[in-house]
Amino acid sequence: MCFLSSLSSIVVAAIIILLIVAPHQQAQSYCVYNLMNDNTEIPITQISGQEGPSSSTRYYSGGLIPGGEGSCCPYTNKQCSEGPNKDHIVKFKVSAYHITCPAGGYIEFGGNYLEPTFHVFYANHTPFDYDLEEKAILV
Repeated sequence: MCFLSSLSSIVVAAIIILLIVAPHQQAQSYCVYNLMNDNTEIPITQISGQEGPSSSTRYYSGGLIPGGEGSCCPYTNKQCSEGPNKDHIVKFKVSAYHITCPAGGYIEFGGNYLEPTFHVFYANHTPFDYDLEEKAILV
């Protein structure tokens, strides 16, 4: 009985620690989430905001994010952000669009292939006034 009680206490403590630490982990990264309702894979390339001019220094370079998934990169990583500042602006080419995001924030892509929606947030989950440019017409 005493062993089970100790084990239960350890499990409860571990869950509490995860609940406290997990939300702060995402605040250490920019994240891109594909929430499109038609399971469109999003082609994404980071086009500015990282250290170094070469495309080989970019975290995202032509990768695909499957529907219902996301990917993150720490703003302390020079492949993701020029400096360890969560408010530094990074820019992505996503399909036919260019969109900005804070290095510690996140982008949510929704809608569908023909009518995408975009929502961008700071690390503290407040909306970010992002720049969005359409570079080509989706067909």
